[in-house]
Amino acid sequence: MQISTENALKFLLQTMVSAESALPPEVAAWLTDGINQHLTDGVPLDQALGLVGGSRTAGYQYRMQQRDRHLKAAAELLADGSCPPWRRAQELKKAINRFEGAIWPRLRHHNQPPENLSELRRALFWARKLNMAPLPSSQRGLYEMLKPSLCSSRTSAGG
Repeated sequence: MQISTENALKFLLQTMVSAESALPPEVAAWLTDGINQHLTDGVPLDQALGLVGGSRTAGYQYRMQQRDRHLKAAAELLADGSCPPWRRAQELKKAINRFEGAIWPRLRHHNQPPENLSELRRALFWARKLNMAPLPSSQRGLYEMLKPSLCSSRTSAGG
């Protein structure tokens, strides 16, 4: 027996407002508001939930966080035991430029990185695949993105 989308959404709403709902109250409120906008006002569900529309949607923010996580992993792979943040950003910039110019054009249609790709290039592959736009290539921007995670487990005398 098939259930209509409208009935499925109404059932979801009823379940969320029940005492047995395991959702945190703020998540339940977000879903309830979005589903109500969709059902009563005809707003597309993805728009009502804030999943599309502007550049700062939840989906965009998630992809950027994941992209940055992969870029930070790539930067860690470039570490040589020392931790000069500006130098790490410079090396990551070089690696990104090489990847974007020589590697990505051959891999852009792949869903998974090839097995023979180095760890560094695998991290860059996932960063690029998530973002679907060229990776950041400004040394200053990379430095700012990496700064909070650089040297987090090391002590540095002077910076």
